[in-house]
Amino acid sequence: MSESQRGRSIAPRGRPLAGVPASPFNGVKLGLVLVLLSGVVLTVVVNRLAPSAGMQLAVLGGYGLGGMGWAVLAAWRILRQFRRGANEE
Repeated sequence: MSESQRGRSIAPRGRPLAGVPASPFNGVKLGLVLVLLSGVVLTVVVNRLAPSAGMQLAVLGGYGLGGMGWAVLAAWRILRQFRRGANEE
């Protein structure tokens, strides 16, 4: 990009392109990404080490239920904080 083209950019400088405020659920989203990535690693490990398909299903199913339970509880805590904050105002 030449110097003259850079001056004609439509993107504002010094400001982010998206003006979306930070979500209180960003921590939960990050946690879900980590659970998903570690689940992929666990799948590879269990596939190599577990002797039977039933054992693989039990391990991965338990991991999935644990991850789901964590996500539900984390989101519930955030919602509870918002409800308390709304009641105090």
